[in-house]
Amino acid sequence: EDLGQIHYPVIVKPADGSGSRGVRCCFNEEEMKEHYAYLYRTSANKHIICEEYIDTEKEIFLNYIIQDGECSLTATYMSFNCLYPDGRKGPAMLHVYPSSYTRRYRETVEPRVIAMLQGIGLKYAFLSLQGFVTKDGFAFHETGLRMGGGQSYVFTKALNQVSSLDLMIEFSLTGAMTSVRALDLDNPEFDRPCVNYYIPLNEGTISSIEGVEAVRAMPQVLQMMQFKFVGDTLSPSNSLDRVCFRLHVMDDTPEQLAATLEKISSTLQIIDQKGHEMQIERLSKQRAIRMIENA
Repeated sequence: EDLGQIHYPVIVKPADGSGSRGVRCCFNEEEMKEHYAYLYRTSANKHIICEEYIDTEKEIFLNYIIQDGECSLTATYMSFNCLYPDGRKGPAMLHVYPSSYTRRYRETVEPRVIAMLQGIGLKYAFLSLQGFVTKDGFAFHETGLRMGGGQSYVFTKALNQVSSLDLMIEFSLTGAMTSVRALDLDNPEFDRPCVNYYIPLNEGTISSIEGVEAVRAMPQVLQMMQFKFVGDTLSPSNSLDRVCFRLHVMDDTPEQLAATLEKISSTLQIIDQKGHEMQIERLSKQRAIRMIENA
């Protein structure tokens, strides 16, 4: 009965997955059945989600600090994927702050979001909303009542003197957040452009990594985390398991930020056992500025 009501393409994913693991776009019933069966075999709780595929490049994230019941929008950003040489989308590559849709969201959706969060009794928390910007407005598909892997507090602390991490640590130790009032300081429309720059790799085994210290020393790089090392083997998937580095990068203008991202990509040399560069996409200034301007 359900199969007869499905309009393709659809997104099929496990309810207990994370980091984009197990997420696949299925274009017909045969692909959907095949992936559903695979997920059912490998999922722990056997709950599989089949949902509408939304065809848009505009994916938005919104982060909130909740402090004594007050909801403060602390950061917004847009997500962009890397591209394979044949034009196919790969894993996420840039999270660009701030989103140009922040004001529209605040005018049209935020009052209902705040009413929902306060209505369920949240007093102290950090949470994120993830969705798409469509011709009809905003379509949300994910929430997280937890500290986000993107660590937006690196930027908010540098720009607005508000760190959700510091506040959550304070709460865990004292039962309150009194060091700063987020609503007084937060400005999600950042004064400077920022990005989380993720560097996903092609499949293969890493034989050498060069340029890390040179990149880490760049004044625009606020933080650089390494997840893959020499000897690690990358398997083919679009999950976050492909990411070798995550960088927090901030600059004065979009043009300067794009040039910095190109310099980072060219400085890093991640070589496989066959002597090939493993970065799925070498980031050029032109490509970076297009993503930053479309955020």
